[in-house]
Amino acid sequence: MRATYALLLGENQQADEGAKLLQANLKGTAADRELYLNISQIYERSHRYQEAEEMARKAEALPGEPRENEMTWFCWARFMSARSSTTRPKSNSRKC
Repeated sequence: MRATYALLLGENQQADEGAKLLQANLKGTAADRELYLNISQIYERSHRYQEAEEMARKAEALPGEPRENEMTWFCWARFMSARSSTTRPKSNSRKC
C-alpha cells in the first residue's frame, strides 16, 4: 500500500516525498532491492532519470544471485529508452 502511494506521488511530480516514504523502510539488507527499484520507478515517473539510475545501481550492488538483477537491467533499458526519446530531435514529418 505504501509503495503504491509512493509511486502515485512520483507520477504527480512529488518524487522526493514518495522516495522518503520508501527510504524509511531500508534496512541495509539484500531485501532492500525491491525498495530501491520502487524508488527508482518513482524518480522515473517524475522524469528524473539520473536519480532513477542511481537507485537502480544501488539495487544492483546488493548481494545476491545475478538473476535477481534482471528487473534492475530492465529498468535501465527503460531509462535509456526514455532518455533517448527526450533528447531525440522532433521531426516535422508524420509517420504512418
